[in-house]
Amino acid sequence: MKNVKRAQRQTLEHEIITAVVMLYLMIAVVMIVVHYIQPERQGTMTSSVSPSHREQSVHY
Repeated sequence: MKNVKRAQRQTLEHEIITAVVMLYLMIAVVMIVVHYIQPERQGTMTSSVSPSHREQSVHY
């Protein structure tokens, strides 16, 4: 009985680790795709109304 619980726990740990790794890979792929599909020479914009953000934003 003790070995069965240990095996189930190890299986669950393995599944969780696999799920977390897959989540990180998915996030990384999405970030890379978004980076490459952004049009060249387009400055990033902010929706902030702070004066410091307006000074730093670059508009082309």
